Amino acid sequence: MASLKLTAEEINHLFPIVGLSVYSRHLELHRFSSLKLNRNLVKKKGQINKRLSKRSLNRFACLVGENQQKFLSLLTLSYGQNYPLDGKEVKKHLNLFLTRLRGLYPNLEYFWFLEFQRRGAPHFHLGLSVPAPQKTDGIRSRVSMMWASVAEKYDLPYSCLKPRQGRLQKGEGGYTQEAVFRQHRRLRVWEDIHHRDGAWRYVITYVSKPYQKEIPENYRNVGRFWGVSSGVTLGDSMRFSCCESDARSFISALGRGMENFDVLPKIVFHSHDITEMRQKFDTYKPEV
Repeated sequence: MASLKLTAEEINHLFPIVGLSVYSRHLELHRFSSLKLNRNLVKKKGQINKRLSKRSLNRFACLVGENQQKFLSLLTLSYGQNYPLDGKEVKKHLNLFLTRLRGLYPNLEYFWFLEFQRRGAPHFHLGLSVPAPQKTDGIRSRVSMMWASVAEKYDLPYSCLKPRQGRLQKGEGGYTQEAVFRQHRRLRVWEDIHHRDGAWRYVITYVSKPYQKEIPENYRNVGRFWGVSSGVTLGDSMRFSCCESDARSFISALGRGMENFDVLPKIVFHSHDITEMRQKFDTYKPEV
């Protein structure tokens, strides 16, 4: 069924702005719905077609940016020449790895996101609440083998195996489990975050790379592009009642120009220190 298409004037009339929530890095606008939409016209949550939506990316950036949990390191998980083309299998690998990693770090908090390399192979980036171990540390080797045993289970001289006519055929190349293990012991694969806002900046960079979120033609069941652990939640916010003109004034005061937007987006990022805006906020009526 075709999606519901409305003009800017119709959107602002049927869904007027009635309030906003102010976070340290973004504003979230709240609208009142005077129209009952047919649920069949709205894409269900979690349904992903050809690419990751901007709305989903913004939600991910908000969670990481506003979260009070401090992320200390970034870990990249890559496949060798033998990589799956089914998202269900890829997520199964990730879940198994994270379960084992939490065996080493019981209080671990994390976020992850999926990308596709130019060759079509999926790979993951993880933000972790633990520091990266040194190259000589046994934990780095142990974690590297955790992923290698999941991602490259065939430890053969030629492990570039591809399904063909219901059987696994041996291909050319020598990317073995040992090679995946050595790759993930490199310091750049798992490195510390040195800047206070490093994790958030990393996610913003990810959001701005659309080509790595294009789903390869032969890839199926892509599922979710990102996820977080249960401890990663939005921080505190201040919520106010306001109309559209007030919201535009608010956003302008935070250094974001929205003059060219006929319809204000639900989420607006900013880099302003909101403590300096306290007097401005106090002129509006807080919601209870």
